[in-house]
Amino acid sequence: MGLPLALSRGQYLALAATGARSVDAVLSLGTETLTRCVGDAAAKAIGAIEEGRVSA
Repeated sequence: MGLPLALSRGQYLALAATGARSVDAVLSLGTETLTRCVGDAAAKAIGAIEEGRVSA
């Protein structure tokens, strides 16, 4: 998928189950969905990536 952080196979499968199969799709997911799929720490890291893309 190309996210710039390490996720487990299960986390990737959970993201795919939501229909998020690209970086842009993952970044567009809501906080609750991200947290449910990848856990709190990874969701925060993904949120930081999204914030970096917006401010850049």
